Amino acid sequence: MKLKPYLALIVFTLFYLINGVTYGQQHTIEGKFTGDFIIDEVSLLQYGLKSQTIATIQVTNNTFSLSIPKDATLGIYKFNYKAGQSQSGFDLIVNNKEDIKFSIILSPTGFIPPVFSKSEVNTQWLIEQNSAMAINKKIQVLQQAWIAYPDRKDKIVPTLEKKILKLNGAQSDQINRLNKTYPFVATVLRNIQPNRLINPSISVDKQDSLFIAQYWDHINTNDLSLLNTPIFNDLIFRYIDYYLQKDKQLPKHEKDARLKQCVDHILSSFTQEDTKAFAINYLTMGFKQIGNEDVLQYIDETYSNTEQCDNPNALNERLEGYKKLKSGNKAPAIIESGKDILAHNSDQQTVLIFWASWCPHCMEEIPQLYAHLKDKNIRIVAVSLDTDSKAYNPIKEKLSDMVHYCDFKKWDSKPVEDYYIKGTPTYFLLDKNNTIVKKYTSFKTLKDSL
Repeated sequence: MKLKPYLALIVFTLFYLINGVTYGQQHTIEGKFTGDFIIDEVSLLQYGLKSQTIATIQVTNNTFSLSIPKDATLGIYKFNYKAGQSQSGFDLIVNNKEDIKFSIILSPTGFIPPVFSKSEVNTQWLIEQNSAMAINKKIQVLQQAWIAYPDRKDKIVPTLEKKILKLNGAQSDQINRLNKTYPFVATVLRNIQPNRLINPSISVDKQDSLFIAQYWDHINTNDLSLLNTPIFNDLIFRYIDYYLQKDKQLPKHEKDARLKQCVDHILSSFTQEDTKAFAINYLTMGFKQIGNEDVLQYIDETYSNTEQCDNPNALNERLEGYKKLKSGNKAPAIIESGKDILAHNSDQQTVLIFWASWCPHCMEEIPQLYAHLKDKNIRIVAVSLDTDSKAYNPIKEKLSDMVHYCDFKKWDSKPVEDYYIKGTPTYFLLDKNNTIVKKYTSFKTLKDSL
């Protein structure tokens, strides 16, 4: 008995659904390299908190055909190509609705943009990027001239203002035009790093503060389509970097206070649940990398009710560590041969350092610490995360005036767990009663406080 055509189709469809198989056209990125280099491998990277490779393929005779993963969502992706130990790349818009095909000339003198023979959106994206960059460059030059011009009454000042406003209008016209034909391109251009818009009614010396105050006003921080682009990363990084550069001469406690205000300003601008979680995780990752424990703790404790996605247990562990190791608490004992090596009968403060011979920052900072404290009434207790006694013992012998501890268990060492150590070097300053005064992530911040 034969199945009717429509019944056969239903059975076929159910088979694929039941077996979890999706079907449809597999889109590809095809390309050809010409010029002075032989390319070995190409890959497609997805932006996010951290870039991750989602597809890769070896290149033969400088040509390739790379399949785009079917679950790749609309966004800006990084296309990388490698020649030996060198690599380069450029951004692509991937929408999984069209094939992408291009050729690119590789030159030792500089990057030459690809030429697309397939992919309307990337062809247009390249054109509009160049147009936007040209307009931005003109605006920046005119703004610099407007700010630097010494005679505010000269007729050239309002002329500059008119030219700047006209160019701002050209930017708006570009985005409005693209919104009808290439809406994602329009979204990206609308939310790229904002210009330092001038306000003629405000004095020149206050223009910088105005720019920072209005930084997030024209950014759609609730647009989920931007999560799959480098835009939020770039905007947050630039905003934080402004404060780091502007306030670098301030004492650390004042700089940290400004950075906490900066974090609040950023996160108040992100009100959509998913984009706010992204911003919190990006800030957390950034302040962990630069070793600013005070601001990291502030983010954790102030925004702990918002889900963090980097590690399900990392936030709870950090919060527990803050609670147990906060200033004024008794330092956890470090037991060796039944005795607490922190115990002493003197009025000395103690610097407790977690370090390792394989840590280059440790090997740079410990001699400085040793030299700085050797003539002061301060004990140094050094807990090593080493696993190799041949690397550890010679350094221990050179630093004989320090109290040493090493059980060769690395991150599984009990003191490392008790003190919630996530990186080396990490310092604690203890008072004469072994009460925690403060935690530090660099010798410089410890030295400044001493």
